[in-house]
Amino acid sequence: MNMRISLLSRLLPVVALATPGYSDVVVLEPDKDNTLYRDTSGGTSNGAGEFLFSGITAMLSIRRGLLHFDVSGAVPAGSTIESVRLVMRMNMTIAGPQNVSLHPASADWGEGASDAPGNEGAGTTAAAGDATWLHTFFPGSFWTTIGGDFVSTPSATASVDGFGFYTWNSSAGLVADVQGWLDDPSTNFGWVLKHDIEIGVSSAKRFASRDNSDPDDRPKLEIGFAPPGGCPTTPYCLANPNSTQVAARIFVEGDCSIAANDFTLVSRPVPDQPGIFFYGDNSIQVAFGNGYLCVGGGIVRLLPPVFGSGNVATRSVDLIARGISPGTKNFQYWYRDAMGGGSGFNLSGGI
Repeated sequence: MNMRISLLSRLLPVVALATPGYSDVVVLEPDKDNTLYRDTSGGTSNGAGEFLFSGITAMLSIRRGLLHFDVSGAVPAGSTIESVRLVMRMNMTIAGPQNVSLHPASADWGEGASDAPGNEGAGTTAAAGDATWLHTFFPGSFWTTIGGDFVSTPSATASVDGFGFYTWNSSAGLVADVQGWLDDPSTNFGWVLKHDIEIGVSSAKRFASRDNSDPDDRPKLEIGFAPPGGCPTTPYCLANPNSTQVAARIFVEGDCSIAANDFTLVSRPVPDQPGIFFYGDNSIQVAFGNGYLCVGGGIVRLLPPVFGSGNVATRSVDLIARGISPGTKNFQYWYRDAMGGGSGFNLSGGI
C-alpha cells in the first residue's frame, strides 16, 4: 500500500489538511475461533482444535467457521479504519474452487475446551462454553436461528481452491465491520466463515485455526488505520504480500510540518533484509519485482539503506536538510525478500 502525505508549513491554513491522522497497521490473530458442525446431536464443536471448517462434507453435512479478533484492544479508540485484509491457510479439501465468504455474526458465541481427534472433520462433543450448530454457549444458550446468527450479505468473498494461503481482500464491507467494532466493541461478534453454496455436492475446506501448531499458518487480520491526530496521509496503491505472508505498509511517525522537522518513515511487516525508502512527486502503479512501483517523477533515494529488524524498517528524515518544500510528496519502501521467491525483492506502498 502507498500513502500520500501532505508536507505542510506551519503558516499554511488548517483547511489544507485533507485527511486527519496518519496511517498505521496492526496484524492480529483471533482471540477465539470455532466450527459449527451440523449433525443429528447439535452438540458438536472443536473450540481448541487446530483447524476450522467450511462447506459440505462427503456425508453432505454443513460446516461453518467462526472467527473473532480483539479490534478495540489493538487499535486506538477514535481511529479511522482504512483497510482490512484476512489471510488464512487452507490445508485440506475434497473439492475444487469454492467461494467462501465472511459474514458478520450478530450474536456472541464461545470457544470451549473441546478438541476433535484426527483430521477434526467430524468434531467432538462440545465442552462448556462452546458454540455449536444449536448453541451460542453450550449447553444453555442458543442461536436464534440454528446454524448461527449472521448478516446474510457477505462482507468479503475469496475463491478457495488447492492448498495454500488465501486472502479476503479489503472491501467496504470489511472496513465497515471493523470500524463498527472499534467504535462500539459491544457489537463485535466476529465473522461467520461459510461457503456461498451449501447445497449439492461435497465442497468442504479445512483451514488452520488460532490453535494450529504452526504459528505462520494461523489466521492473520491486517488492519490499516489512521489514529486520531498525527500526520495527515492518504493511502493508495496496494502492495503484494511478502514472505511474512502480509503486504508491507508504510506510515509516518512524528509530524508532517517542515518547521517541526520531526518526520520518521516506518514500513512493516517486512523481512529482516536491507531496503531503501524513496520519494517522488507523482503517484503511479507499475508492476516491479514482486510488487508495484508506486512513486514516480524525479525519484530521490533516502540513502544509506536501512536494515529491517523484527519485521520493521525505520528511517528518520531531515526535511529541512533535504530541501523538501511544502506540498505533496509520495513515499515508498523497496526491500530485498530472498524468501519471497520471484525476483527476490518487493515494495510497500509509500508516503
